[in-house]
Amino acid sequence: MLKKYDTIVGISNVLNKDGSVAEDVKLRTDRAIYLWDCGYSDILSFSGGYDKDSECLEDESPWTQAEGMKRYAIEKGVPEKQILKEELSRDTVGQAYFVKRDLVLPRNWEKLVVVSSDYHMRRVMKIFDLFFPRKNFLVDYKWANTGLVDDLDIEESERQRFDMFISMFGGVKPGDNDAIEEIMFTCHKTYSKNPDEYTIST
Repeated sequence: MLKKYDTIVGISNVLNKDGSVAEDVKLRTDRAIYLWDCGYSDILSFSGGYDKDSECLEDESPWTQAEGMKRYAIEKGVPEKQILKEELSRDTVGQAYFVKRDLVLPRNWEKLVVVSSDYHMRRVMKIFDLFFPRKNFLVDYKWANTGLVDDLDIEESERQRFDMFISMFGGVKPGDNDAIEEIMFTCHKTYSKNPDEYTIST
């Protein structure tokens, strides 16, 4: 019998400048929609704000990454009422943090499926396992096949970002929310700049 999850979380990436989903994001969203069609959960949650790597993207793109994924999912037949968004995050660490804070905890959810690209999953699993300790949450992982797992540039980028995460959070015990929040808003180069910007979900 199929396990029923509280939500399927689609982890975003950058959008095209017109707000449409780029190929990588399309594959992730298609995978999340497929799991939704299969009955893994009634709720799709998409996570991603504006791209942290481009200061002008907020002006260029008409909406957040999560909104872009939502619009694509609606085009594919998912009812809008069955879609939630997290729109504050600027990277994978932020996605785990804000999905937990703004979507999961307020609804007392405990079971979720996290969807990303195949080349990204090692880092996704490490981050989400820290934020969602196994003693309190059931988190399963599914990925979209992109054909990019052997891309040397992507592999190197993922390795560098994985090492950065370990250097920042490596000493934190899974589920230690106080320690995670302290690092997020005092040490993380993105969220420590303007921590007040992230205190209330939009």
